[in-house]
Amino acid sequence: RGLQLVNDKRYDPAIVSFNKSLQYPIDQSIEALSHFWKGEVAHRNRNIDLSQVEITKFFNIIESIGFLPTESQKELAHYTQGYNYLKKEDFKSALPQFENAIKGIIRSSQALEDEQIGKRILSDAYIRSGDCYFKFNNYSGAIAQYNEAINRRNQGYQYAMFQKAIIEGLTGKPDQKIKTLGQLAHAKPQSEFADDALLELGITYQELGQLEKAKEPLIELVQYFSKTSKLINQALLRLGLLYYNENNYNQALEYYKNVFEHNPTPSESQEALAAIEEIYVDEMGQPDEYIAFLETVPGFKISNFSRDSLNYRTAENYYEDGKYEQAIRSFTSYLSKFPQGVYVLQAYYRRGECHSLLKNYPSALADYESVIKRGNSDFYEQSLFKAALIAYNDRFEFDKAYEYYTELENVASSEDMRFEAQVGALQCAYRLEKPSEVLRLGDQVVRNPRVTDVQRTTAHFFIGKVAFDQRQWDKSLTSLNEVIKLSDNEQTAEARYLIASIYFIKKEIELAESLTTAAIQKNSNYHFWIAKCLILDSDIKVAKGDLLNAKAALEAVIENFSEDKDLLDEANKKLDEIKKKEQQQNRIEPNKLNNQLQLDNQGNQN
Repeated sequence: RGLQLVNDKRYDPAIVSFNKSLQYPIDQSIEALSHFWKGEVAHRNRNIDLSQVEITKFFNIIESIGFLPTESQKELAHYTQGYNYLKKEDFKSALPQFENAIKGIIRSSQALEDEQIGKRILSDAYIRSGDCYFKFNNYSGAIAQYNEAINRRNQGYQYAMFQKAIIEGLTGKPDQKIKTLGQLAHAKPQSEFADDALLELGITYQELGQLEKAKEPLIELVQYFSKTSKLINQALLRLGLLYYNENNYNQALEYYKNVFEHNPTPSESQEALAAIEEIYVDEMGQPDEYIAFLETVPGFKISNFSRDSLNYRTAENYYEDGKYEQAIRSFTSYLSKFPQGVYVLQAYYRRGECHSLLKNYPSALADYESVIKRGNSDFYEQSLFKAALIAYNDRFEFDKAYEYYTELENVASSEDMRFEAQVGALQCAYRLEKPSEVLRLGDQVVRNPRVTDVQRTTAHFFIGKVAFDQRQWDKSLTSLNEVIKLSDNEQTAEARYLIASIYFIKKEIELAESLTTAAIQKNSNYHFWIAKCLILDSDIKVAKGDLLNAKAALEAVIENFSEDKDLLDEANKKLDEIKKKEQQQNRIEPNKLNNQLQLDNQGNQN
């Protein structure tokens, strides 16, 4: 029962079921499983301390009983425990957990053959092991683990390449670092770490004193990633410095001024302004030009700058102290006084956070959208994510939620966030009846190493239904069978019905009948799908010419499911059709009989 509740994502009652099981520890195998699943549920709920405790108990029990319950996988427990320690930045404890997960997967032929475990989780475990070694400055150990991930070419390997390049620089191998970064920067299809690689290439060449070469990747970053990367301003500031050091002041000014076209942070703004001031005033002797430029920069008029910062800081303090109502009033005041201020983006985002924490979701959505409309910034990604959540869950504006999730998928700075965007977009696409997007996103979700069984089940369910509607029977069967394998809920009941329907459509009548009978038995908790299966069973029996039992199936629906008008209408319509068939057969049979009698009489006369 606990596992069924976990599959339904009902974690609190699931914990209650597991605790009941632990009150009467008759079977140590079941006791171990209860702790294992309590640990998994706690991890999903981000209760890291509890997850660690429960998974440790799981390990202790299976060690004492000397065998592993078949319903659990020890390597996955190590993998989850590794992430528990990683979340707490306890890299020393995390490392052996990931290494044990790797060893367990490699030893298990069953795990290696599993698409999820043998490829994606194994590769991710290598990467996290590499991260731990990196934290210890054990560069050879980190390189070895990253190479394992890179060689497998599964999801995340490009991150491993970037980390490897950083280590190559730290260990005095700049040429190898440059080669690795070049491969990453110009990979096809484009890597999500391309902008990171280009910036790091520029920094590396700059550190080597190869200043002309340093410009090339930085200029490429500015030209091709200006709308998607958060690193644009870092590249612009470095380009400005490179040209400044060459006494090419006009070119340096161009790059420093360009910083203000890309939503700079306060520190980026201050660094650029300090450089612009130095060039205009100290190097070029044009203070009036500097003042004129300040007049063009929103929020940087000399008389307003200090007042701007003070007003914002007051609102920020209320926010940090948890005084959200006061913070909202203060942020609103700041935005009214400084509509083009230095901290406008931060103010909209923080005010949105306050509204969200107070469950004023429409107001929160409006503030997040104000940030989104201004384009890429430090708050763009989180604003997209939170706006999408509110649009989907509170406003039921699925078109808007889909738009935000789709953009978030494109700009996400981490695999975790990209995965969240894909899951959200998948749910929206299904509700909006976008079949091609359901198939694309569903495939990405089921292949992701971060996917939970519940998410994987839902993705397969969506894929199966879309494929069913498109009459892609084999694709639909593959996904629907995965639903049955991974879950036991209402989606499972519908999947059983759809699978039987497919075989009926394909005219595999005997198999369809067998599956329908099994579905009726297994769907006992889901009355609607029992009724649908009975109606399907009637269709099958009509196809076999068994009208008597076809009628019986429909009559069972009519007698037992009277509360559902649509079901009743469907059953009554089909019942009428069967009765018409019977009447036609009854008219035919007497004619046959009369003909036979006439023949018999003629024979007697002879």
